[in-house]
Amino acid sequence: MTLGASAEIDRVPILKERRALPAVLTPAEVARIIAAAPGLKYRTAISVTYGAGLRASGTASLKVSQLDSSAMTLSIEQGKGRKDRKAKLSPQLWRPLRAWWMAERPKLWLFPGRSGILNPISPRQLSRQFMHAVAAADIDKRGDASRCIRSGTRSPRICLMQASMSASSKSCSATPS
Repeated sequence: MTLGASAEIDRVPILKERRALPAVLTPAEVARIIAAAPGLKYRTAISVTYGAGLRASGTASLKVSQLDSSAMTLSIEQGKGRKDRKAKLSPQLWRPLRAWWMAERPKLWLFPGRSGILNPISPRQLSRQFMHAVAAADIDKRGDASRCIRSGTRSPRICLMQASMSASSKSCSATPS
C-alpha cells in the first residue's frame, strides 16, 4: 500500500489516448507554405526540410560540407535514432540551395544563426518561421505528425518539422497512402 491507498488502485489499467489521423497537405499547399516563408534563407531551409525528409533539428544542424553537388546528395549526421544517412535531392531542390549559397556564401553551417556564423540557426527559430509561413499561406490543418505526399507518385513519407511542431498549437501534416 502507498499512502493508505489500496492495492486495487494499482491494477486499474491506464487508457491510451486515441490518436486521430493527421490531415494531408497537398503539393499546392506545400508550395504556398514555401512561397510564404520570409526571405531566401527560410524558403530554402523549409524546402530542404521538406525535400530531404528532415526534422527541424536536422535542417538546423546541416553543414556546407554535408552537401555533395556531384552526387546530388545530402549527408545527414545523427538524425532520427542517432543514425547517419544520405538523402538524394532533386534538381528542383538544388536551385534554391545554390541560390542561397551564392547569395550568402555560408562557411560552416548551411543556415547560420542570428548570433553569428559560428552557430547554426536554432530549430526553434526555424519552427517559428515555418509556423509564420503556414499562417501567411492561410493553411489551417492540424495534426501531430508532419508528413506530406505528392499526388500521383509513390513517394516515401516525408517529415516536415515533426519534432518541433508537436508542441505547437497548430501543425501541418499529412500521411502517406
